Amino acid sequence: MKNNVKKLIYILFCAIMIFMVPFGAVDASAAVYYSMGDIDADGQITAADARHAMRYAANLITLSGKALERADMNFDGVVDAADARLILRILAGLDSHKFKMDHYYDKGYEVRLANTPFNTNPNTYISGHQTAVKNAYESIYPSLTISSSVNTPPYTSSADICKNNYVTLSNLTAPCTHFPDHLTNAGLRLNFLIGTNKESRYLWTGHFLTGNPMSNAVEFPLDSVMMLSSEIYENNGTVKPLNTITRNSRYVLFHETGHQLYAPDHYCYGKQPIVNLCTNFDCVICYKKKNPPPECAMYYRWYLDEHDAVDLLCIDCKTDIYNHLNQHHKF
Repeated sequence: MKNNVKKLIYILFCAIMIFMVPFGAVDASAAVYYSMGDIDADGQITAADARHAMRYAANLITLSGKALERADMNFDGVVDAADARLILRILAGLDSHKFKMDHYYDKGYEVRLANTPFNTNPNTYISGHQTAVKNAYESIYPSLTISSSVNTPPYTSSADICKNNYVTLSNLTAPCTHFPDHLTNAGLRLNFLIGTNKESRYLWTGHFLTGNPMSNAVEFPLDSVMMLSSEIYENNGTVKPLNTITRNSRYVLFHETGHQLYAPDHYCYGKQPIVNLCTNFDCVICYKKKNPPPECAMYYRWYLDEHDAVDLLCIDCKTDIYNHLNQHHKF
């Protein structure tokens, strides 16, 4: 009897959801930054959006463009009752995921920022990047809550140690005189804190490292990201313009955080002799054979201020992260 009552309530609920709004189409031409689930583009996710998904599944309205894309909550390529259910579960607080980003900066980063025309506090500067990345990921995954911290005072990195903890503007590009590995990506990571599956550690350095390597991430078991000086320096050691540093840092932070959430690189790592293939099995050139390559921040340098959040990742990466969140970040 109780089961029959529950079924009746559910049927009535679905009927109400479908017929409460008039027939028609949802405008998909809006050019502002909207999140997944915000089908009607009113700036918030509400029961009305679940109604739109239900009515679309029942062929009572049409959806197109961005509206249709934002309605596919589980990224399976189909908008149906499951997507409406996900919206309702998020609204009811029944579907939630959590992730923490722990930021540290070394003395080199503090000195670098203090000696630029903008002379900003590292905490303020990193927090700005963090907010941009947090907003982007939470727009793609509205069930996700990202918390963060910027730890002060500065973390003593291996690069700081190689300058005998006396870090000045003049020695940021100086070589290490006693242990060269201090100024390498491996040296920084070896002496850094280990994160967890749900809480990743990020180290920002202002030192010019040997070879000026790119920022990078390592997943389990280290769960850490190195925000390296290649975002600050050209290969010849000159400092990049502030706008370039800001845009590059936000893109790289988004990209490397994607790795922490288990999205792979899509670019080629360099084809090996004889086999003429690279070592990245997610490479869209060597293995996936996609032409043109997917529009994705895991392939291109996709700047956050130039793209809608839901366009920053390809459908494969969105699905990978969605599955990872469900497996490891449910709260």
